[in-house]
Amino acid sequence: MACYYTLAAFYGFYVWKFKKTRKLKQELPIIHMPRRQYLPATVCFFLAWGAIYYILITWTNSTVPVLDSFTNALSFIGLWALARKYLEQWLFWMVVDVVCCMLYVQKGIPFKAGLYGLYVLIAIAGYYKWKKMTKITKYERV
Repeated sequence: MACYYTLAAFYGFYVWKFKKTRKLKQELPIIHMPRRQYLPATVCFFLAWGAIYYILITWTNSTVPVLDSFTNALSFIGLWALARKYLEQWLFWMVVDVVCCMLYVQKGIPFKAGLYGLYVLIAIAGYYKWKKMTKITKYERV
């Protein structure tokens, strides 16, 4: 997982730093996730969820493989959406952070649960900040 998150960080850095809009050669604006991305993102999420679940039940001693794999798979989609500056990425992170918070409460790790509770608040604040900054473009209607 650490390898994936490292590669995703480099990918996100590349996209934010060097990827420009096609026509205006400006940095990518914050936009809504295009509708055409919903199906591929959903398929990738479910494939990742299944693959990670299989890995967890086969090679780890995870006591909550369904939710562990769920949060990791949704984090994959969240990182991709973050790299593309889609507003909806904050919604993905809110779900991930709420589920992680509940998992850590269940496992009796209150400080980590509190950290994820704080992440939920940060994601909510980030969502509203980005919502104000969202650009409406013709590309998101496709």
